[in-house]
Parts: sequence; C-alpha cells; structure tokens
Amino acid sequence: MIKLIAYTILGFILVLLVSILYINHPKVTFSIESLGKEYLPKDKVSFRVTLMNKGKKNNYFSVILDSKIEKSAPTVIYLPVDISKEITYSLDIPPDTAPGDYKINVSIMLPKDYSFPVKKIASDAISFTLKEPPPAPVVKKVEDLRGNVSFTNVPERFTYNTVTNINAGLQNTSTTNGTFKLLLNVLNPESNVWVSSVSVNLSAGEKKEIQFQYSVPAEYSDGEYLLTLELYDRKLDKLLASDTRILGLTDNAPKIEINTMFDKEQKKINILCKAKDDKAIKDVSLHINDLAKKYTTSYSFVIITGNKQNGVWEAALNLNKRTNKTDFYISATDTKDQTAKTETFKLTSFSE
Repeated sequence: MIKLIAYTILGFILVLLVSILYINHPKVTFSIESLGKEYLPKDKVSFRVTLMNKGKKNNYFSVILDSKIEKSAPTVIYLPVDISKEITYSLDIPPDTAPGDYKINVSIMLPKDYSFPVKKIASDAISFTLKEPPPAPVVKKVEDLRGNVSFTNVPERFTYNTVTNINAGLQNTSTTNGTFKLLLNVLNPESNVWVSSVSVNLSAGEKKEIQFQYSVPAEYSDGEYLLTLELYDRKLDKLLASDTRILGLTDNAPKIEINTMFDKEQKKINILCKAKDDKAIKDVSLHINDLAKKYTTSYSFVIITGNKQNGVWEAALNLNKRTNKTDFYISATDTKDQTAKTETFKLTSFSE
C-alpha cells in the first residue's frame, strides 16, 4: 500500500514537471514563401522565412539552412513574445550544378547553450527544379577591318604658288564592308604640319583613288617636305596602313624680262622690266657704266603693276649726246638674296 502511494506521488510529480517544461518551452511558428519554382545554373534561389515567437518569454532563435547548392551560416535573431520577423534568402546556384529537383531544408533551433535538451523546435522545406540551360548562341566572329594605302601620283617637287595634286590609292582587303579614314600629313622643314582627312566607305575588296590638293604657303621655307598617308579603321581609330614620300621645294632665283621705250622729245628712255619670283622680289636695280666718264651708278626701279611675286617695274634714264659710250644691265634680288641679271646692253644716245 505504501509503495502504491509512493509511485502515485512520483508519477504526479513527473506529470507536473513535464507540464511545466512544456508550458515554458520556447515555441515559434514560421512559414516559407518561395519566390520561384524553376531556375537555371548561375541563377539565385530566393525565398522568404517568416517567424513569430509564441512562447512565454523573449528568446533567441537560430535559422539553419541545409542545401546541396550552397553552404550558409546560421542566422541568429532575437524575437520578443508575439513579434514576427521576415528573413529573405538568396542562394547562388553554381554554374556546374546538374539539372534536377532540389530541396532546401529550413530548421529553427535554440542556441547551443540553452538549458532545454531539445534544440530543434520547428522545420520545413521548399523545393525547386533546376532546368537544363539552353545552348549558347553561336556568335559569328566579325573580321577585323584591313586595308592598304599608297601614293599613286605625286610630282617630283613642290613649286611655290602652285596647287599640287597628290593622289592616294586605297583598298579594303578584308571580307567585310567598312568605313575608313584617310589622312595626309605634310611636314615642312620648320616642323609645321598640314593635315587633311577624308572618310571613305569601301565594300569588301573594293579599291578607290583619292586626290588631295596642297599649295605651299609663300612664308614656308624651301627644303624637303615629308608626306605621310595614314589609313585608319574609322570606328576603332586603329591605324591599318601607311605610306611616305619626300618632296623637295626650291626657292629659285628671280626671272627678268626687259623692254625699253625711247622718248625723243623728253630726251629720255623708259626701261620696263617684268620680274617674277617664287616668293617675292626685294629689289630691282638698273646698273649703268659710263665709259666716257669712267664711273658706274645704280638706280632703283619702282613697281607699277602686279605684285612682288609677279609685277612690272619701271626706271627712267636721261640721254646724252654721246653714242656708244654707255652700257647697262638690270638685276633683280629676291627675299633669299638670290640675284638674277640681264645681259649687258649698249645705250646709244640720240643725235639732234
């Protein structure tokens, strides 16, 4: 009888302890909302976990994911009683993952140092399908634009005050149509650069000839001029081909043409001189040698028409009564101090 009473009391105590443990044991409700059902490799699997503390006390909870696609650390959250919280997850699917059906298990656990012996208090799972990726599109490689360029018609030398035609031949040597940019650079002895460019559309294999025009400014020095052709892929601004030539430029000595007009009434002779130079005439002079008086003298001409590159100059000379006693010549000097002389003429004076 005593044993029965003792067992009864012990059983009552055990039931009471279990009831107390159940009532005070942490409780949580949670749900999983999947944000997609089908994925491809390298996609992200997204889902949302919602938890609410339904226990009697505020508590910490660990959310643990178990998946074959990605390892993740537990998420620890603190939840007051009757408070809910959402956690959104986004897991990367490795690119080499095999197609098939997959599952992500979600467990709600108590912290390891918690006094209750049962740590796992809730669990659920979501499923998704990993599909076979579509075949990669075949991308046709676009061939790089290629071309050639060369001088085809170039004079031997430049000339001042003259427009020079410079021809260039180019060809699209690639198998695709393209737009090219052709540049002509002219470098003078003072390192001044003149540049001209043109855009050219060429179909595959097409050839074309382009003409540039260049006139050397009068202020430029004579010497050697470097001409460079450059052919570019216009879209990429990439140099494809080039060609060079060297052309000389000479500042030649002046040229003179002489004419005289005799004025008997005024007893003088007017001398007209046409002088021409590549750049400019600096001076035109009349040089007289009086054989009778044995002296020489010079007179300057004045320009009456045209300009110093190509003009008409005049000088007047009084006559004396001697004949065959005076001779003269004319000189023209340019800005480079180059001098041209006429032949020597004999001046015969009039007789009354």
